[in-house]
Amino acid sequence: MSEQTALVTQEQAPQKLTTPEIQKAREYAYQLKQMIVGGKKLSDTEVYALANYASANGLNPFAGECYYLPNVGPCPGVAGWRTKAQDQLDFEAEKMGWKGGNMWVTYQHAEPGECTFDPSKDIAYKAVLHDSVSRKRWTDSIKEIATDFVNAGVPFFDAFDKARELIGPEPVAESWGVVFSTENFGGAVEKFDRHERAKKRAEKLALRKRFPRIHLPEPENYSDDTVDAEDVKFLMEDPKIEVPADFDPDKAIDEMMGTSKPEKPVIDHDLEFACGFKDSRGKLYVSMSNNELQYHINGITNKGTKATDADNANLQAINTIKAAREKGILQEPGTKQPELSIP
Repeated sequence: MSEQTALVTQEQAPQKLTTPEIQKAREYAYQLKQMIVGGKKLSDTEVYALANYASANGLNPFAGECYYLPNVGPCPGVAGWRTKAQDQLDFEAEKMGWKGGNMWVTYQHAEPGECTFDPSKDIAYKAVLHDSVSRKRWTDSIKEIATDFVNAGVPFFDAFDKARELIGPEPVAESWGVVFSTENFGGAVEKFDRHERAKKRAEKLALRKRFPRIHLPEPENYSDDTVDAEDVKFLMEDPKIEVPADFDPDKAIDEMMGTSKPEKPVIDHDLEFACGFKDSRGKLYVSMSNNELQYHINGITNKGTKATDADNANLQAINTIKAAREKGILQEPGTKQPELSIP
């Protein structure tokens, strides 16, 4: 938020200013409640928290990238970490002139001493994360050093052996995941294999080690994969849930995740940017009533072809602010904020 917008919020009027992501979460929270297994069991506040968390972090709750855990809060799933890791890897690949990168994980049974677990009771796996970007850098370094050796008179194959020895093994991210025998995942028959749980825990830690810049907020009392991917799958049909006949789930997902484009855009300016515009006397448009804004609209419109680029920019900012008020994103000064069924 800009300093000017912050000043308006604090000093001028009790503005209801939210980001477009939060507004999308507000609009589609109820659809989200209808479209995930167990969604009806969540309160309005909980399902809104999940929608807000998904939008703020760019995660898709319909693909198991995040979910809401009762008594804990919104949590990221291992699928969410994979998505973010792939995004970061693609960015690194583009820097190298590639269109994208690849990564893959291999698993091994953990050996005693590699991590803390009881081999007779617990289940532990080691995950080894490979990726094409790290491998390319590694092989390029070997070739560069080997070429120097060859130019210095070292035989070709000996040069590569020496270069590999000098550079070291392929850079990979290794981590371990353990499912302890004391853990209880509920039910007489567990729906998810404990070996797979251990692998997913190891993979997530390996992803975090390889991509330390990725941050997905997690509750303090959250344990990885305490719910299964099947518990957050996307529902197309369920007789227990009444979905409106004209409801388009694909469109809801697109708009929830910010991937769709409105057919007729109403707002051309970013709301935060628009809130920084002032009139000729230095008064912020966002601090004016709708009647005052209409006065300025009429004045600019009456200029016709004589309107300058600055006038047109001001007009767009004013229309942006008015549109935000009509949608409930922004509150008109001096009016009472209406109560919402979802926070």
